[in-house]
Amino acid sequence: MSNITENGFKIGASTAATEALDVAGNILASGSIIGSSAIINGVNIESGLSSLQSDLDAKKNVLIAGTNITIVDNTISSSGGGSDITQSDLDTKQYVLIAGTNITIVDNTISSSGGGSDITQLDLDLKQAVLTYDNDLVLNSIVVKPRFTKENYTPAEDGEIRCDILTVADVNISTLFSSKQDTLVAGTNITIVDNAISSSGGGGSDITQEDLDAKQDLIISSTNLTCITINASSAIINSVDIETGLTSLQTQVDGNNPYLMMFS
Repeated sequence: MSNITENGFKIGASTAATEALDVAGNILASGSIIGSSAIINGVNIESGLSSLQSDLDAKKNVLIAGTNITIVDNTISSSGGGSDITQSDLDTKQYVLIAGTNITIVDNTISSSGGGSDITQLDLDLKQAVLTYDNDLVLNSIVVKPRFTKENYTPAEDGEIRCDILTVADVNISTLFSSKQDTLVAGTNITIVDNAISSSGGGGSDITQEDLDAKQDLIISSTNLTCITINASSAIINSVDIETGLTSLQTQVDGNNPYLMMFS
């Protein structure tokens, strides 16, 4: 009984007991073993069993394949009751609809009571979809009028836009018209082709750019001239007749002595 110490009773080895009952080998019991805890190889049996129970609770009972069901390697499949139904077939179906307020579903037909008045498909066909920036709009004609004169207007002709003010690219169309000239009508010796106006020269002969280049610009009072000789029947400068002025000077010269004499 040397294995019995104040720390406990050691069975299967001569070392000192570390617990009240310290067994070094296996325990064969024909009855029950009752204790506040049980530790085997450092594992608390109570905690281990609780963990196993939690893992077990997370599992479902083993499924048994019924009619049109097969279970192979944890994969459950349906044979469709005589025909195979695939996920693709299932994706074409919607969830079962539940009738809400003002809605009735009879034999897969869903209807609306309109919240107090019946709205039929015929009523809906009279309406158009909401217009957005992405919509194309084709109209036979259009009339644009201020709200306060909406009852007073002249109907537009087919293909016509009728309005008091028309703005294009932020510019009033009236301003664009006022910047244009009236349509020109070709007169004598004038031709207008594709907005290009041309002159045939008049007088029965065509005047070309070459003919024009042979001429000089019109000489006016402010024009400066540089030339070798000027022949003219008369010349007037600053309202003075040059010919008369030169004659007067010559007369004065002729009346003076031709020589000057010096006296000492």
